[in-house]
Amino acid sequence: MFTAPDDLDIDVLRAAVRDGWGFDAVSLDYQAVGFGSHHWLATDRVGDRRFVTVDVLSAKTGGLAGLKRALDSAHRLRQSARLPFVIAPALTAGGSTLRRVGVHQPAVGR
Repeated sequence: MFTAPDDLDIDVLRAAVRDGWGFDAVSLDYQAVGFGSHHWLATDRVGDRRFVTVDVLSAKTGGLAGLKRALDSAHRLRQSARLPFVIAPALTAGGSTLRRVGVHQPAVGR
């Protein structure tokens, strides 16, 4: 996606990243990369960075359950199967591969 979603408040996203992954972003810069998802580069006060993805889900793409299965599989491949070339999401403080940001949008921390 080349533009940030109009219906996602950046402060809501910042709170989701802080509450979900314990990462206190002072800046969230939209990254116009990839297709089908929205991406931000989150930076904290000391310059550490995280790549944040927000997906807009639909029943056609498998919805929340389909995305969760895909992300959980990537996490298992990276951690359990020890395949370092698999890019997997960071787990939330609660151990999940994703966190719902709004009614239609889960965020994924990487």
